Amino acid sequence: MQKKRPNLVYSEAFKRSVVNEIECGIMTANQAAKYYGISGNETVYRWLSIYGMNAEKGKKVVIMTKYEETELITLRRELALLKKQLEEAECRAIAWESMVESAEQELGIPIKKSPGAKPC
Repeated sequence: MQKKRPNLVYSEAFKRSVVNEIECGIMTANQAAKYYGISGNETVYRWLSIYGMNAEKGKKVVIMTKYEETELITLRRELALLKKQLEEAECRAIAWESMVESAEQELGIPIKKSPGAKPC
């Protein structure tokens, strides 16, 4: 006797996130189902029909060459990567700022340059 997999309930935010990744070209519906462990591809396609851009705006027909489609997917992936790198850089900047402020307090000396300081 096989064990039955329990029914999983996914939040609306999670569904929208998966649909957004698919529509941005980060992954296909099949890849998303496999990556997130979503049983059955029908589930992901149902989410696309409910939460996708086409569901809200009506059917949209886009005519592109294969090259244009490949370039669009590549650019969307690159954009997603750059957004992630920007977020990480902003986090590093906050961490550096905190470290400098902490060092200034502990050492009692100013480390940051003042806005009107003359170069050496």
